[in-house]
Amino acid sequence: MRIYSQTRHLLLCFTLATLVSLQGCGGATVDRGNQKPDETTRVHTPPRLVVVLVFDQLRADYLQTFQSRFLPAKGADGTLGGFRFLGDGGAWFPVVEHNVLQAMTAPGHANISTGAYPSRHGIPMNKWYDPAQKRIVLAVEDAGTTCVGPCGDKTKGRSPHFLRASTIGDTLKNTREASKVVAISLKDRAAILTGGWRANAAIWFDKKTAQWVTSSHYAPDGRLPDWVNELNKAMAARKGESLEWTPTGPGTGLTLDTKPTGFSHSVVFGHPHTNGFPVGIDLTVQAAKRAIAHEKLGGDEHPDILFVSFSTTDIVGHCYGPNSREVEEIIVAADRAVSNLLNHIKNTVPGGLEETVIAITGDHGVASTPTYVNARGIPATRIDGPALIRHINRALDKRFRTRSQPWIASIAYGNLFFDDSVLKRTGVSNRNAEQAVQKILGQLDYVVNTISESDVQLGRLTPGWSQQIQNSYVPHRSGDVIMISRPFDVPKRDPAHHWTGYNYDQQVPLLLHGAPIRPGIYGQFTEIIDIAPTLSFLLGIVHPSAATGRVLHHAVKPDVIYRQTPSRSHPSTRLQSP
Repeated sequence: MRIYSQTRHLLLCFTLATLVSLQGCGGATVDRGNQKPDETTRVHTPPRLVVVLVFDQLRADYLQTFQSRFLPAKGADGTLGGFRFLGDGGAWFPVVEHNVLQAMTAPGHANISTGAYPSRHGIPMNKWYDPAQKRIVLAVEDAGTTCVGPCGDKTKGRSPHFLRASTIGDTLKNTREASKVVAISLKDRAAILTGGWRANAAIWFDKKTAQWVTSSHYAPDGRLPDWVNELNKAMAARKGESLEWTPTGPGTGLTLDTKPTGFSHSVVFGHPHTNGFPVGIDLTVQAAKRAIAHEKLGGDEHPDILFVSFSTTDIVGHCYGPNSREVEEIIVAADRAVSNLLNHIKNTVPGGLEETVIAITGDHGVASTPTYVNARGIPATRIDGPALIRHINRALDKRFRTRSQPWIASIAYGNLFFDDSVLKRTGVSNRNAEQAVQKILGQLDYVVNTISESDVQLGRLTPGWSQQIQNSYVPHRSGDVIMISRPFDVPKRDPAHHWTGYNYDQQVPLLLHGAPIRPGIYGQFTEIIDIAPTLSFLLGIVHPSAATGRVLHHAVKPDVIYRQTPSRSHPSTRLQSP
């Protein structure tokens, strides 16, 4: 297969030459004689449908590591494959970077949908400490909203309340009110931070009830869409069903089997662990297909966007680590899911894949577990956050000659937050406290660097980390002091984790497929924030409000110029293949 067998042969970067003629009111005109516009360039309408599939924790190397187990690009009966089909016929970027200090789900999905990094879109982590409320807050929580549907807790409202930028879906709807945007994920933060402010529907899974729910932000009438109720009814009928997960065939030999015969895991449908089985992927695909049908996505001249984020890949990765057979099997299941969706789009959306643009990527990667790397001679440890807080508090008591002061109010992903009331009570300035904490952390063997709020404000950023810090730091949400650990050090609670800016955490693949996409393998430096501007270009809309990414021109066919058109019936404005 071309895209996988020729991974070392990267295509040369193409330059797009675009002739632009401007004619202002009362300004000079260009005499074109009898020449018609369509004689010099083909004019394309936007795709009917843009589908963005995000596989949570899809590390950059997975598409190459497990490619031998992927479906063929096309079956003998014409059935389309998954990753292999998109790779052979589309643009494959083996490595795309989330150029951030801490790669994780909430900022990762916001990076994709806004075309910006946390410093501009405002979501630095999955959660952070709020000094006003004296507690950790979630990136998508919103007390001003309520849960809608069969919720375990109606008071758990969710919205893009903390998002400081518009998404590509918001931008599309601001341009074309009739366009539809739908976002689906097992995780609330994934659905919300892709769906944005104006999604027609954004749904996620309630772990307590094992049902799809939404928020009053998206459903102000307090009702779920009918198609979501239908999904919930079908899932309710499956409660108590026994599920077993075993390998689907011979492995690649590139991952570790816990037993010579592979693994075997069981769960009862409806249990919180259900989402960590392949059925979690199946449920997400079913929801996506139902949304396409009932929302009539891609059904008219107004382009629509469907975001689907698959959380199961992340759940499995956290439980077993990237070197496990379980991760191999869940990526194989992901390949089948892509095939399922592609064939559904081909057979049900007007124009099929010819009028659909597909993008597949990941929100972050993952580190090999400390157990795995330790056994192979690489030092790594599991960092105990509460124990670290106790150690720092004792050291600060000694430094400032006080007793039993809770100097550190909380920690989140290596972000340390001061208790401002303690600083005020002791008379210790924020800067003195920062310096003391940085000195304490610097004595720990697993800390390689620290950044304080003052360092960021004064531009005192360590070479090698400065760009990631600038991209990631959000005042009043990032920590007063942030520690950077060694590679492969992870928080204690999970076997495997992602929370750094090291390559294994921030590098993901990107596949683009559609009529305007130029097939090839692209090894140029590419950032995750380039996806939204590229899709905006293909849709013929401005970039999202805070986007700083670039259009991936080299992956777009050179004669693709878009213009808005009220109808697809005129032959000169139909999507044409060069």
